[in-house]
Amino acid sequence: MVADMDDREGHPLPAVTAVIPTRGRPNLLRRAIDSALLQTGVEMRVLVVIDGPYDAESEAVVRSYATEPLTFHALETNRGPAVCRTFGAAHAQTEWIAFLDDDDYWYPEKISRQLDAIPPGEEKKSIVFSQSDVVTPSGTYCWPRRMPKAGERAGDYLFCRHSLFKGESFLQASSILCHREIFERFPMQSVAHEDWDWVLRACELGGNRLIVVPEPLLCHLAEFRRNSLSNRHEFSQSMRWCESMRRVISREAFAGLLLQTMNGALTERGDWRGGLGLMADAFRKGRPRGMDLLMFLAQWVFPVGLRRRLRALLWSYEPPSGVGKT
Repeated sequence: MVADMDDREGHPLPAVTAVIPTRGRPNLLRRAIDSALLQTGVEMRVLVVIDGPYDAESEAVVRSYATEPLTFHALETNRGPAVCRTFGAAHAQTEWIAFLDDDDYWYPEKISRQLDAIPPGEEKKSIVFSQSDVVTPSGTYCWPRRMPKAGERAGDYLFCRHSLFKGESFLQASSILCHREIFERFPMQSVAHEDWDWVLRACELGGNRLIVVPEPLLCHLAEFRRNSLSNRHEFSQSMRWCESMRRVISREAFAGLLLQTMNGALTERGDWRGGLGLMADAFRKGRPRGMDLLMFLAQWVFPVGLRRRLRALLWSYEPPSGVGKT
């Protein structure tokens, strides 16, 4: 393990490694690295994993931090973000591991606030997220809007929504902080929805606790590219992943996953026959709630553009200075 530094009163600072997967975005990578190195109240290490093949521009960015606590590994072939994160976590030399995508960036107190939120004695059983400033073409939002309830299962928090608008239970990789022992037991797998998959396995199967800090501690860019689920091949992969979760999450959560998340992808391409199939599976294999059925119908009745405009009117806010700038 990396030796801890001391704060002004002589207390050891927790050592944390930021694992940053990257490929072909050198300017964004530099911003992400800077935000990790500017973390306060911790001894910060940065480990960049360049997703192969050879990426000279990304490597040049990393090498420009010659005097910083930063290392990098370059994979020979393109393996995807899950492999990059698992590889980085395995090579980290600190007790704590956090993930940061190269197009996101942290605010200076992100890691220290998350560490402060962990109850004493629960360090090796807690997976900590935080709210994010989520920048989209229609506006900026503070997501998630709802915090997990005491004793609420991770699957129910993610998929048993209580409102018609996205962002109620938003979790994503750049917000993750956990003890390295959790990731050793539950490495991230290269599957559809790898972020959700990891959280659900680690919490539902591993008995770990999900904590969300009710404060936006990072900036995440979303919805600037077409939803990849609208691709038929990737949709089939997502459906296989959903089926693998059927015995991990509750029947209510499984129905919500189908009728809200998966149905949203089908509405974008007008596949109403597929939507009827999801409805049948939700009743046969899950336990739909009234909100799931209402959300299912709303996604077909109201186009995604209209839903996003309504969401912007209700929830969008003026972000802090500089948020979302590239």
